[in-house]
Amino acid sequence: MGETNLETTPLHQMNPESRFSELVADYAKYRPSYPAAAIDKILEGLENRGQLVAADIGAGTGISSRLLAQRGVRVIAIEPNTQMREAASTDPLVEFRDGTAQQTNLPE
Repeated sequence: MGETNLETTPLHQMNPESRFSELVADYAKYRPSYPAAAIDKILEGLENRGQLVAADIGAGTGISSRLLAQRGVRVIAIEPNTQMREAASTDPLVEFRDGTAQQTNLPE
């Protein structure tokens, strides 16, 4: 897919590898985090969090990946956009990988 106009092209028709490339700085700066209570609810009742592995597909800058990792979950963050992956904060429990929802390269 070629370049697209962000104002007129439907999101689902844009190339996931580049559709947010021009917006990464603003995305990282202004995208709010998720409520801690929401992440805690996802993990409610799960024991041995250190043994959990979560795949965050379309991870962006890793907001939810970091929140899960801060609670002891090992996270594999799949993100097709190079600039988004590069803007992600590092966390030793988050492993960022290039990929898409259709091609995660995760084991079945």
